[in-house]
Amino acid sequence: FALEPVARLADYWNTPIITGMGDQPPSEGELSVTSGILGRLSNKWKNESTGIFKDKSKYQTLTRMSYCQCRLKLVFSSIFKQFGWKHVGLLLDRSDLFSLTVGKNLEYGLKEEDVLTFMRELDGNDEEDLDNYLQDASMYARVIILSVRGSLVRKFMLSAHRLGMTRGEFTFLDVEIFQSSYWGDHYWELGDEDDQAARKAYQ
Repeated sequence: FALEPVARLADYWNTPIITGMGDQPPSEGELSVTSGILGRLSNKWKNESTGIFKDKSKYQTLTRMSYCQCRLKLVFSSIFKQFGWKHVGLLLDRSDLFSLTVGKNLEYGLKEEDVLTFMRELDGNDEEDLDNYLQDASMYARVIILSVRGSLVRKFMLSAHRLGMTRGEFTFLDVEIFQSSYWGDHYWELGDEDDQAARKAYQ
C-alpha cells in the first residue's frame, strides 16, 4: 500500500525506484490504511487486469522486478477451458498475506471469466472445521482452488479424503508459485500417521 504514494513522489522528483512489489490487490475490510488509498487502489485493481502501475504516464521512474500475479487468472482460465470446467470454487486464507493477495487476484479475474461459482474466506489461524468449507464448496463447484498457506493445503486434502471428495468427482488446485519453506510446505509427506491418507488424497 505504501508503494503507490512513494512511486508518485519518485516520479515527481524524477528519482528511479526499483521494487519487487506492486501487483497485489488490497482486500477491502481485511487490511486498513489511514488514507483513502485503499478504496482508490481496490477499485482500480478490479477494473484493470494488469494493475495500476502499468500507467507509465503516472509512474515513469518505477521499475517492478517481480512476476505479476495479475496473470494467474490467465493460467487458471486456460486450464479451465482446456478441460471444460465451468463450476469453480475458491477458498482463501485471509490471515496469510500471500494467500490473500493471490486469492483476491483470482477472485477478481475468475469473476470476469464467469466461472467462479463459490468463494469463501477463512482465518487460517483458527482451528475451524475444514469439512464445513469443503461441504459448502461442493454444493456449487467441482473444481476447488486452495489459496491457503502450505500447512493448510494438507489439512484440506485430508479433510476432502475423509469426505470422499478425492475419488475423481472433484478437482483440487493449489497455488504454489515458488517452492520454499518461507511459503510453507505444500507436500503430502510429513512423517506422521496421516502420510498414507495424505498421499492418496494428493493423487
